[in-house]
Amino acid sequence: MRDSKMTVSPSNIWKSASEVLRAPAGQRDKNLHIGSTLRDLYFSGSMPKTDGDFARLLQDLESADARDERQDD
Repeated sequence: MRDSKMTVSPSNIWKSASEVLRAPAGQRDKNLHIGSTLRDLYFSGSMPKTDGDFARLLQDLESADARDERQDD
């Protein structure tokens, strides 16, 4: 009968560890790019108009939360 222990080769562990460390390195640059793009849009006056979309989404969220609270009672 075969031993039921799971084994992982050291090379797979090193590959996984190196990927975890590598991913966040580029994330900062991506976030800076997104932030600078939003800043440029805001100061150039060409920000897209939301026409109350954000406020409507918040209102929908609050009403859904209220419904859930009523159902829990």
